[in-house]
Amino acid sequence: MADTVPRPAGGVESLAHRLHAHAPSHATHTIEMQQVIEINRYITAGVLLITAAEIGVDDLPRSAAAGASLRHLHIEGSPTFPYVFAVFELPGSGPDGHGVPLHTQHLQAISKALHLHHHWGL
Repeated sequence: MADTVPRPAGGVESLAHRLHAHAPSHATHTIEMQQVIEINRYITAGVLLITAAEIGVDDLPRSAAAGASLRHLHIEGSPTFPYVFAVFELPGSGPDGHGVPLHTQHLQAISKALHLHHHWGL
């Protein structure tokens, strides 16, 4: 039986390499993933309009407009240490689909604005 897991230079395979050599199962759920799902539920329900300026995001790709409103969050990368991105929408236009990378302080500000008791960061 052939070994289908590519081995790094030197032929020694680390545990981290083995864990990230495949796509995660659709059943994979982490605290971060659950928190993003919960935030997206609140945002899509229209509970509160959150702007980029309110959470301290000032590096929007299309504009640094204070009126850019949060439309949803998405995760990329490993579920054990995901990158969280925010998609904002400028007034009078559609969502900017590229997404802006968020850091711990942005995620904490979003959770606080929505009165959610989330734990972000280490």
